[in-house]
Amino acid sequence: MNERMKELSNIAYMNHMERNPHSSFGRRYDYDKEFAELVINECCLKLLDMDQKVNGNHNYYKHAAIEIKRSFK
Repeated sequence: MNERMKELSNIAYMNHMERNPHSSFGRRYDYDKEFAELVINECCLKLLDMDQKVNGNHNYYKHAAIEIKRSFK
């Protein structure tokens, strides 16, 4: 796992523990969902960044980011 994925995993874990302080990590679904959302957001941000680098000439990257976000709502 690369460093950014480890960071996102730690963020998801901390968010999970904040919402469930007495959890023994038994509600794994909440953590998994949080982690997946963070990864999806990270991917969409990368696509939007790529869109800005090409000055949004064709909006391919922006369109891809919007479609990805829509697919995971």
